[in-house]
Amino acid sequence: MYRLIFLVLSACLYGCGGDSTPTGPTSNVSFASSIQPIFNSFCVSCHQTGQISSFLPLTTGVSYSNLVNKTSTQPSGGTLVIPGNSADSVVYKRFEYNRSKSHQDMDR
Repeated sequence: MYRLIFLVLSACLYGCGGDSTPTGPTSNVSFASSIQPIFNSFCVSCHQTGQISSFLPLTTGVSYSNLVNKTSTQPSGGTLVIPGNSADSVVYKRFEYNRSKSHQDMDR
């Protein structure tokens, strides 16, 4: 599931940054119609006001502005989502870490 969320998020954010000329598969991806529904289904239950992860709300209308080009509040720092550069984005690194940890746990 993490991989699916990451792939869709990466495609959308890559398409949302930089040059406005649509190219390849990202030309039909929008944050509102492709990414926000994933957040609504899998993330918002914790990432909203009054919940355990309220420090980073991912609710409709605020998720994009809370993620893209925003500095992480974690001690390690970094930028949460860098359009066109998912490999250096904190969100990507977090998903990759969780995905690799899940695979390690399954191998035990």
